[in-house]
Amino acid sequence: MPVSAAINDPAAGFGASMAALCDLVLISDKASLVEPHVDNGLVLDDGIAVTRL
Repeated sequence: MPVSAAINDPAAGFGASMAALCDLVLISDKASLVEPHVDNGLVLDDGIAVTRL
């Protein structure tokens, strides 16, 4: 069963990770996806790196 998400505001960390796992993501003009760990030179958190093999 496909999973979809709608993002209206900024999604950071786990919220951005959950959006990446969805099959369909609708994002508004004022929304953004942010992974603060990447900005600090770290790998993605929340298990996102190993859930899509």
